[in-house]
Amino acid sequence: MDLRFPSKYSDPKVLLERIEEYFNVTDPKLQTRAGLCVFLGISKPTYYKYQNDELFHEAIEWANTRIENKYELDLNLRPNPTGPIFALKQYGWADKNETEVKGSGSFEIITNIPRPKED
Repeated sequence: MDLRFPSKYSDPKVLLERIEEYFNVTDPKLQTRAGLCVFLGISKPTYYKYQNDELFHEAIEWANTRIENKYELDLNLRPNPTGPIFALKQYGWADKNETEVKGSGSFEIITNIPRPKED
């Protein structure tokens, strides 16, 4: 198995057990992705490499989902949920709609539509 990064965990089951241990021993208010990395003894870049590795992807996604769920719950529990909103943006959430337009050629945007004259 060539992970192409320093591997502290070679078995996804062992990694998942350590992840479960983190959630069992850490106060839910203190559970963060960085805190999980410290508990696992790995850096955040290594965490992301595990996330992108087919063998470990599911274990890391499970951890991310648990932390994301905590922030989602915080949206309803806090009178000012600015912190959870910021954290959820790190998980891909957005508070705006984005539209991507693809195509080739030219087009003209008409902002002043002529109206027929009234008789």
